[in-house]
Amino acid sequence: EVCRGVGYSFGWNRIERVDDHLTPSQLVALLTETIAKGGNLLINIGPRADGSIPEAQSDVLREAGRWVRANRTALDATVPFRWWGNDTIRYTVTPSDDGLIHLNVIDLTGSAQLRLTELTPDEFELIDGAEARQDRLGVTISRTTGPAPDASLAVVHRLTMRPVGNDRPPL
Repeated sequence: EVCRGVGYSFGWNRIERVDDHLTPSQLVALLTETIAKGGNLLINIGPRADGSIPEAQSDVLREAGRWVRANRTALDATVPFRWWGNDTIRYTVTPSDDGLIHLNVIDLTGSAQLRLTELTPDEFELIDGAEARQDRLGVTISRTTGPAPDASLAVVHRLTMRPVGNDRPPL
């Protein structure tokens, strides 16, 4: 479990500035990395003495919360994939009983094109993925439908794949 405050303090600290708090993008990045690695994230806030939440904290939580609500299927009840990802990509798997891998690819950059070199056809066969194609070097996702909603925080792509060969576990 990862435990940290929205700001540097674990309570109200009147000298903390807005710059001392996570941004919504940083919070989404931390949350998705933690989930992709099979963990839980505990975020602490520091209310004032009257119980109110400082705007520097509530604004971050509200914006990140909107993204989480819109993309909860890539987060809730998912399991880690064989690779957690890297600085800009996270992977989670939505469990199913159909023998396929329902992969959630979380792109923190919101880029129009992704190259996923881990998903080569000698290990995975791409069955379904909007705007995705597979070649011998991996899977490329090219977004042609215009800007993605909430691309400023992260974009979620969903791929369905079949593991190739029986000697490797699918995840």
